[in-house]
Amino acid sequence: MSQQTAHPSQPHAAWVVAADHGRARLFFAPAPTAPLQELEDLVNPAARQRERDLVSDRPGHIVKGRDGPTRAVGQHGSHKERAADQFAGAVCQRLSQARVADSMGRLYVIAEPKFLGLMRKHMDPATQALVVDEIDKDVTRHSAAELRALLPRQL
Repeated sequence: MSQQTAHPSQPHAAWVVAADHGRARLFFAPAPTAPLQELEDLVNPAARQRERDLVSDRPGHIVKGRDGPTRAVGQHGSHKERAADQFAGAVCQRLSQARVADSMGRLYVIAEPKFLGLMRKHMDPATQALVVDEIDKDVTRHSAAELRALLPRQL
C-alpha cells in the first residue's frame, strides 16, 4: 500500500499531505524554506475499481416500500464511499504515527474537498492540533515543486 522514498532528517519537521480518495502522498521539508521531499505514496486500490466489483454477490436484506424505491437495509453510501472513508482513516492513522514518533512538528493538508472532510472526521485531536493550514484542492498528481508553491515560503 505504501512506497517509502525518504525519511525526515529532523525531528519536528513540517509535513505535507496531498490526498484524494485514491491516493495520499506524504512529504516533509527538512528546513523551513526547503523543497519538499516525498516520504510515502499511499494508494487506495478500491478507488480504481468499479462499484459493482466492490459489491459482494449476496445483497443485504431487501425492503420494498409501498411508494418508495427498493433498497437494501443497513447500507449507507456506496461501497466506493465506504472505501474512501476507510482510506482516510488509514491516512490519518499514518499521520498520527508520525506525530507520536516526534517526526512531525507542523502539518499542512492539501486534499480534494470531500476527502478533506473525511480526513477531518478521522484525524485525532493531537494530530489536528499540528495542522497549520488546509487547502481544499485535488493536487495528488502535482510535482513536489508545484505543491511547495501552494504553501507559505516559511513552513
